Amino acid sequence: MSYKKVPWEEYSKAFRDVCRKMSEYSECRVHIVERGGTLDDPPIHLSVSWSSIGAVEPEEAKVFSDAIAFAAKLSSEFPYNGYVIEW
Repeated sequence: MSYKKVPWEEYSKAFRDVCRKMSEYSECRVHIVERGGTLDDPPIHLSVSWSSIGAVEPEEAKVFSDAIAFAAKLSSEFPYNGYVIEW
């Protein structure tokens, strides 16, 4: 299968920018993580990861769900999803 390629430096900068946007948006335990980009799983795809928060008040649950939705938006709109890294 033929994939579009992105240089490591360009990909790395874009990924750091996405992570910065996420941390500026919320201090919640919601993170954007890299998946793919390896020999075993070449195409890049970002995912959303979060720590369990247990039982919380409704307002905290809303803040947490908003952070997850924001992370999902950033991850799905990442311009290099489906690309492979050119080392």
